[in-house]
Amino acid sequence: MEYKLLVLLLTALLTSPSNSAEANLSWTPPTQNEDGSPLTDLASYEIWHGCNQSGVYDTVEVILAPASTHIAAGLPDVGTCYFAAIATNSVGVSSLFSNEAVKLMGALQLPGVMIDTAINWTESQACTDCVDFTIEMTLPFDGQDKDSDFTILNGGASIRLDNNTWRQTETTYTLTLNTVVEFTFESSVQGEIQGLGFTNNNTTESRKLFRLYGTQAWGHSAFNDYLGSGPQAFTIPVGQYFTGIDFHLVLANDDDSGVGANATFSNIRIYESVGE
Repeated sequence: MEYKLLVLLLTALLTSPSNSAEANLSWTPPTQNEDGSPLTDLASYEIWHGCNQSGVYDTVEVILAPASTHIAAGLPDVGTCYFAAIATNSVGVSSLFSNEAVKLMGALQLPGVMIDTAINWTESQACTDCVDFTIEMTLPFDGQDKDSDFTILNGGASIRLDNNTWRQTETTYTLTLNTVVEFTFESSVQGEIQGLGFTNNNTTESRKLFRLYGTQAWGHSAFNDYLGSGPQAFTIPVGQYFTGIDFHLVLANDDDSGVGANATFSNIRIYESVGE
């Protein structure tokens, strides 16, 4: 049973320029399970963060409930740090990860909520221009979609693929030299090929699928660095690898061996980097 985690709030508070290597985090504790029943055994939170250009969450701290604030210390003096949280109950069942909160390091900032308060992540998308899977239809891809086992989560912000499932969007995209795709990926069971890519001919092409995780050496490997647990953010400059028109977005969770692999893609944003 999964339960709801409300939006994580980042105050991004600096008391003085010399205290810039810290971030004050606060969040609203979840109060119910995914089925609507009361949550009575909240145990802890995993507070993930990363301060690198790749957007990888590479550090995790476990905070015991009922805490709802945390000071992340030892951060770099300059750069950008990204934060997200996961809640866990007494038997180890975890929520989906919260929204991502961001702090720009090395600049004096006044206390302030970076994300609107009291928004439930499972019912509302924080990203207004991300793919919304309650609207976007997905179709089987190139005969690879053996199980068609997928679930729409987080009010359409996420799609989870289980077992041997490959999906492509009905919507098509024009990919230019400036096209970028941003998203968050998470998996708890490794399959053969887990990744994201594009197709304009419903054909499986290794150079057009970016492998993030998996035991099989197939697909573009430049972003094959998922750490193996928890949410991890990716930014892929697709236009640097290929361009063209009428491309469908492809999501892959290849599991021919039947190990019960899964892959969750969240907050998928496809945009032109010029002027961003």
